[in-house]
Amino acid sequence: MEENSLGEILHSIGLILGLGGALVSCGFMLRLREAIARRRGRIARFIAPFTWTGLLLLIVSGIMLMAGSRHPYPLWLGIKHVLVLVILVDAVLIHFLFFPRFFARLGTPDWKPVYCTMRRIGTLSFCCWLATLALSFGSEWLRHMMR
Repeated sequence: MEENSLGEILHSIGLILGLGGALVSCGFMLRLREAIARRRGRIARFIAPFTWTGLLLLIVSGIMLMAGSRHPYPLWLGIKHVLVLVILVDAVLIHFLFFPRFFARLGTPDWKPVYCTMRRIGTLSFCCWLATLALSFGSEWLRHMMR
């Protein structure tokens, strides 16, 4: 087994869980009507541990891959790390601040502003997931083309 293959496997699993969970949660939480908000919110909350597990796997395996690399630290990787930091902060805000407010204010006039803020943060997070993915694939494509 190659030195970085475990890191690559963990990174792939983390990507599936993290991005998959973010995609499904984002899909459930966008364009909610109050009548279905509680059920979809519960589904998104159920998916959250998978997304967290994926994000943590990506971070740990990313460190493993960087530690095993003999290449210099490229600019795209720094940008990717900033995006991962945004994803991490967004996840903390959504799951520990806005999910409790979302359920507590459901059925009240205060629900809509909480939902709108939560939706904006979730959209930012999902865009960061996509940008990180694009940077990863783009860098691999460039590396392959330069061989």
